[in-house]
Parts: sequence; C-alpha cells; structure tokens
Amino acid sequence: MRYGPFPGEHDVVLERALPCRPCSLHGGSGCARGRECLASITPEEVYQALIQAASISRG
Repeated sequence: MRYGPFPGEHDVVLERALPCRPCSLHGGSGCARGRECLASITPEEVYQALIQAASISRG
C-alpha cells in the first residue's frame, strides 16, 4: 500500500522531494519546516500546471 496522491488520467500533482516526506500517516497538525512543501510551490507553477491540465483534457 502506498500513500496518495492518487492522480487520475488528467490530474497534475505539484510536489517537492523533501527529506521529511511523508510527514506522517495523515499529515499531522504541526510541521517543523513551516509547510515548506506547500510554500515552495509558486503561483507560476500552479498556473502552468492548470494550462497543462486544460490542454490535456481537451485532447
């Protein structure tokens, strides 16, 4: 068994390979790194992922 995310055919997952991953069984309520995994993803990366997903889903 592995942990998610479990991307679908047209899903895009933005993630960082940090030494603290996975942080816990269910993510935990605290983070010693200040949620660097989320904070390090830029708005530009999110925008590009949206464009990519939109173009894939339109075929």
